[in-house]
Amino acid sequence: MEQKLDSDVTDAIEDAEAQLPTESAILSDPNQDPRFIIQRKRLYTIVLSLCLCLFLSTLESTVIGTALVAITNDLQGFNISSWIVTSYLLTYTGFLTALAKLSDTFGRRNVMCLCIIIFIIFSIACGVAETMLQLIVFRAFQGIGGGGMYTMAFVIIPELVPPSKYAAYSGLIAGVAALSSLLGPIFGGIISNRGNWEWIFLFNAPNGTVTLILFYFALPPAFPYNMEDANAPVNLHLAQKVRRIDYVGLLLILASSFLLVTAIQEGGIAYPWDSGVILSLLILSISCTAGLVCWGWSFTRRSTTAQEPVLPWTIVSDRYALGLLLVCFFTGLGFITCVIILPQHFQIVFQDSPARAGFRLLAMTLVVPLGSGAAGLALQNLHTPALYVFLTGFAFIILGTGLSTVVKNVADGFPTHEYGFQVTMGFGFGINLAAAVMAAPLAFRPQHLAVGMGTSNQFRVLGGSIGVAICANILNDHLANRLRGLLSPDQIRALLASAQTLAFISPDLRQAVRDTFAESFVMQMQVILGLSCAGLLATLLMIERQPRYQHYVFNRQNRGIGRYGMLLDR
Repeated sequence: MEQKLDSDVTDAIEDAEAQLPTESAILSDPNQDPRFIIQRKRLYTIVLSLCLCLFLSTLESTVIGTALVAITNDLQGFNISSWIVTSYLLTYTGFLTALAKLSDTFGRRNVMCLCIIIFIIFSIACGVAETMLQLIVFRAFQGIGGGGMYTMAFVIIPELVPPSKYAAYSGLIAGVAALSSLLGPIFGGIISNRGNWEWIFLFNAPNGTVTLILFYFALPPAFPYNMEDANAPVNLHLAQKVRRIDYVGLLLILASSFLLVTAIQEGGIAYPWDSGVILSLLILSISCTAGLVCWGWSFTRRSTTAQEPVLPWTIVSDRYALGLLLVCFFTGLGFITCVIILPQHFQIVFQDSPARAGFRLLAMTLVVPLGSGAAGLALQNLHTPALYVFLTGFAFIILGTGLSTVVKNVADGFPTHEYGFQVTMGFGFGINLAAAVMAAPLAFRPQHLAVGMGTSNQFRVLGGSIGVAICANILNDHLANRLRGLLSPDQIRALLASAQTLAFISPDLRQAVRDTFAESFVMQMQVILGLSCAGLLATLLMIERQPRYQHYVFNRQNRGIGRYGMLLDR
């Protein structure tokens, strides 16, 4: 009976799909779908501006690492220098989902332009800061703009391009994000070596201004709606927009993110993990997260409400969507952590300059776009279920990180076979990063796609923050145990803040430091290996009797008809 029902549903779907207009027909008929009427030159301009937004915001999260020594030498305040990084991550992470949701109310263009303006203004403020405290505060506001630019790029792409091109553009933005993560430490090292760390921030002003102009004039004001659509955000009165905001949800999601990121950044470094401060932060974060989920569920019990929940219950309760979010979490954990610890490993253990360490990292980051292209080919052209693509990506990540755990030799110089390990894991990261973006329309309903993309980004960045914190604690504990009595606590903290501090350590101690860092790196990669295996297991949440295919997104988005949509309705 069940087989007969599935057969009847399949036949009905095929009949319905046969009556649907083709993509070429929609492209020639502007009334069919407003997303597909953007002219080619304008489309390319929008995509260019989105890539620039993504590049600038991601670059700013990694560029500061190799410039901390130059900044602290100039502004002093080494004891709070870590907050230059932490303050940016706090707001960058906390506002990813919130700004994506607000764009549903106030419009994509308005929110993105506001984020770019905030990013430009506070980048300039960072560049002219005269004290460490000023720089930390300005970096926090800069993170709001950077986080908004990052998440809005991923929100707009699925609504901008036709389904047949979605894989290619998703791979493009995933590659841009990977490239900017790589170039950050290189730029930071080159600029700080010249003694002009201010240009790390001032560099964003002209580039951000160009990006703002391109984006504002290229993207239609009501995007992704028609101007005549009464539901378009630009056509709503301000009072209507204000009533749609979920203030409680915004407060809970910001509080949970801020508290969690603060705990994982300070735990084990500024405070012991079992201290009252860290435990309080973690408990409060968990409580706010639970409150956010319950608050989203409460909207399902209301018959009518003008508000729209920041985190809809359908995202939390859907097993497939939850699996996708966990894939984003564990992939971001591995990728962002490797981008941070590998250059540090190269600089300390093999005594590379920041620029040379960045070039060594090219072995991993340059194959990320190749992995993204392979994911697009599998999902879009071969109609492979996203589950199988993610399993393949994690297989490469596990293989690459597993092989990296055997790298122990220091005296013989840099082992060339480590390039092969980086290529392997980089290919896996590329597959998962792009597939997560391309699979979002399969996991989230069209009306929740923006907040779903924002939540995916938040999980990805949170995973990276947690991974970096775990590895920093491993390194900190190992250095403290092995180098106790050889280096002072201030010297150890300086090494953790910047690898350039090694030059100020006496030559007879440098070898001991290099050996200790090499041992710590193996331990760090073992942790990433174990967490990547956990990510592979989490992917199994996406197992379905009838897998969802990228092939059906086009019909689901444009007509609400298609295999996935009818199965959900049934």
